[in-house]
Amino acid sequence: MKLITTDTLDEAIALLAEAFIANKSVQWFLKDNKMSEPRLKAFCRYCIVMAMYDQGAYFSDDGNGVVLFNYHTGKKKSSLVRLLTTLRFVAFGCGIRRIPMIRRRQLALQQAREKEPHIYISLIASNLKGGNATIIELKQTVFDLSEKSGLPIFAETTLLLNLRVYQRYGFTCYDTHALEKSDVKIWMLRRAPKSRTPPTTTIANTVESANRK
Repeated sequence: MKLITTDTLDEAIALLAEAFIANKSVQWFLKDNKMSEPRLKAFCRYCIVMAMYDQGAYFSDDGNGVVLFNYHTGKKKSSLVRLLTTLRFVAFGCGIRRIPMIRRRQLALQQAREKEPHIYISLIASNLKGGNATIIELKQTVFDLSEKSGLPIFAETTLLLNLRVYQRYGFTCYDTHALEKSDVKIWMLRRAPKSRTPPTTTIANTVESANRK
């Protein structure tokens, strides 16, 4: 696995944009609920940069897949980078009028999740060259971090096929959510670590260990 950097950011954006061009749940975030390449790339950039801030933005070893995740510890995260990234997405991706709906969605999903610290997978995708092997590698990276840190993994999907795949890998559906003014249904998923981490292990040194691989 390779961390996404500023040098490879555009490559990661292009891969995700290709993967989600027909995804209705991603389209829902965009201005006027209409898909366009600039808006989609603005969304992908936003998700990647937010994950990079947590050292949770990775390419697969073959470069054909991307996984983005964030650590949620209950502490508020604020920085100039996060603010500017959000403002950029508002300007080029969703538009100001979309913000209230997006905010209501985020609050509903956050309230449904358990309050315990966890790892949240925001996006995971591969291009046509990647296939199952790439997706398995991406998932395994997050699974390993979950086991080492003792944190459960939370994720979401809007596709029944993906739901079944997640369940095959040990996720359970704990709630559902219907997107406002849309026929899209979100399955909310959780996967518990098999063992608890010793007290000496922290998120910081777990990520550092993963980056050395």
